[in-house]
Amino acid sequence: ALQRAGFLTVVPGKDELQLGVAARALGGAALAGQEALEVIRPMLQAFADQYQAAVALGRREDNSIVYLLRCQGNSPLLMNLRVGSRIPLFHSAIGWAYLAGCSMEERADLLNQAKKNNELGEPDEAKAMRSALVQYADLGYVIHERPQHQINTVAVAVELPFGERYVISCGGPASLLPHALLKDEVGPLLAELARKLHPVLLMGRHI
Repeated sequence: ALQRAGFLTVVPGKDELQLGVAARALGGAALAGQEALEVIRPMLQAFADQYQAAVALGRREDNSIVYLLRCQGNSPLLMNLRVGSRIPLFHSAIGWAYLAGCSMEERADLLNQAKKNNELGEPDEAKAMRSALVQYADLGYVIHERPQHQINTVAVAVELPFGERYVISCGGPASLLPHALLKDEVGPLLAELARKLHPVLLMGRHI
């Protein structure tokens, strides 16, 4: 099966197998992806340090965003999240940013399915999400405030060809990231960071 798929080929003149084109391509993609993350990491860390916040890069899996990178600034709030953490798509800034980047049809399908499965949460949060999605077209980012936890977060989608999409977020204590700061400074700068990440993620697409 591995030979048919191109992962293994017979060494000419020998009764041995060697890596095929498919295996070498897969290894190259993995290496490109890892190199892309290493290029991105210091950029996220610098942003986290600037705002004493947590900055993350993620990608969607089912109804979650899975963290690929997470950098922590010198914040008094240390959230128990790390690479591999799964963040709910419909209850987070990073998830809302993903939805905001979707086509109208894809977003409608996801929201309709979530509504059918009772995954949209409380009416107030669902209303805040829909408002954030509408505003994304003008602002270029979404803001998610959690006053009960005193945590504010802003997030942006990074669009790649063929509907592929990564998302980055910046969050922390509301005392350090008040709404006005997120709207006037952090959000626009995060959108600018997303534009800088675009060519790096494009080169290492199969992270």
